[in-house]
Amino acid sequence: MVGVRPPVLRLWEARGLLRPEREAGTGYRRYGRTELHAARVVALLRRAHHPLATIEAVLAELRETGSPDRVLAELGRRDREVTRRSLRCLAASAALHAFLEHPGAPGAAAPSPAQGR
Repeated sequence: MVGVRPPVLRLWEARGLLRPEREAGTGYRRYGRTELHAARVVALLRRAHHPLATIEAVLAELRETGSPDRVLAELGRRDREVTRRSLRCLAASAALHAFLEHPGAPGAAAPSPAQGR
């Protein structure tokens, strides 16, 4: 269906992200076309580690307006956040590399005696 296990679908339903219909008599969940679409959106956003609260807001707008604008805005925001974090990680890695290559260079912090143990 969307590549997630049934307990995950049940969690998403419990959080109000999915609203499957129920079969009369058995109570089995039935995912119509709209809910399958919503489940795919949730699965893709979760794969990118978006919080459930954000996904809830995105789905609410999708259901209300049918517009993907909120999803696109959230993806853009997340992209900027990931880029900013990645640049900080790269800068820290470059600084560590420079320190390890030239430990006595000016500006390189010397390890304290406690760290040398």
